Amino acid sequence: MAQGECGFAYIGNLLTTDQVARPIAITPLIAGTTRFDPQPFDGKAVILWTDTRVRSLPIDRGSGQVMLDGKNLLDPSHPVWGGQPPVIALPE
Repeated sequence: MAQGECGFAYIGNLLTTDQVARPIAITPLIAGTTRFDPQPFDGKAVILWTDTRVRSLPIDRGSGQVMLDGKNLLDPSHPVWGGQPPVIALPE
């Protein structure tokens, strides 16, 4: 793959020892954004959590956001992040 072709990203500032499950790898993220591409997985995002679960969540086709508990999952103020905004990294 060439740089920029990979649609998955990981969250770089997490501790796997936290008692709260947090997203650790997400796809299909649009490179350089916090929006998801609804095309690859029929409108779903695939999310790997620190507690080893994998979930698929719907992507809003208009905004490219994944909503969880009524809030954009990648919004730094989402409770899943525990007050620490996610550091999104794309593999190179």
